[in-house]
Amino acid sequence: KAVSLTFYPPKGRRSLSTSTPAASFGAKHSAAEYIAEVNRSVSVFATVETGEAVANIESLVAVDGLAGVSIGTGDMALSMGLVGQRTAPQVQEAARTIIAACKKVGKQVMLPASNLAAARTALDLGVTGIQFPASALFIEPSKRLLAGVRTALSEKVA
Repeated sequence: KAVSLTFYPPKGRRSLSTSTPAASFGAKHSAAEYIAEVNRSVSVFATVETGEAVANIESLVAVDGLAGVSIGTGDMALSMGLVGQRTAPQVQEAARTIIAACKKVGKQVMLPASNLAAARTALDLGVTGIQFPASALFIEPSKRLLAGVRTALSEKVA
């Protein structure tokens, strides 16, 4: 249903309004040109983050129009009763199952990584994309920078 509602006919059944910012309010393209561009350029990814989704992964990745899968290891761990244990063996096995299913049918698959070691592990598992959370890209580096500035200030004051 998500794939169907993402694309315009004949690829899907999304409704059309060319009076939106995404359609440049109809100023740049005809409706037909806009529909063709969206249907050509949009990719739909499903986020897999439960044991039930893993159990049904073969049918999920078989959906026509689905570009790939994003693996939600945090919620996957949570659904398995392993709160905060993204790298637990059960979570990693689920990730391997998802990756294998995606590879089998030529779909993209992404895995989150918050540091270089996790990114290397994801690549070793065979993902085609890596997601970097805001905490890894901005929040943690900002905390380290601010801690360094605080230290420098306290040394200067002392």
